Amino acid sequence: MQVFFVTSHECPIANAYAPTMASLAATWGQAVETWVVQADPDFTVPAARRHAEEHALPRPVLLDPRHELIRALGARMTPEAVVVRDDRVFYRGRIDDRWRELGMRAREAATHDLRDAVAAVCENHAVAERRTRVIGCHLPEPRR
Repeated sequence: MQVFFVTSHECPIANAYAPTMASLAATWGQAVETWVVQADPDFTVPAARRHAEEHALPRPVLLDPRHELIRALGARMTPEAVVVRDDRVFYRGRIDDRWRELGMRAREAATHDLRDAVAAVCENHAVAERRTRVIGCHLPEPRR
């Protein structure tokens, strides 16, 4: 199983979720492959390395300047998480509900959508909510 975190270094909400992404990746360990997918079209490898280090993002970080992977995953916002197993998308959406609306951040999440989706897929159960609304930033225009 793979979890893809679609993100942008320019999105403050995505950057604020970096510790959560790292914590989830550490919790899942080798049972789940985690990938950070940078959507910024002009992001360089050195800049991506610096950003990953500054925000303690899980590794590896993939650069997707043309949004080929992002389109294949069906992602539309950042930070958006996508759970894939055997080339099938089981979940696409928010990491949790800490952001209820733009500018409305709760201290703690009440719903852990991504964590629950991964647990369901690991246990061969249906994911309760396969698509959730992401509060964050629109994807930047891809490189042509």
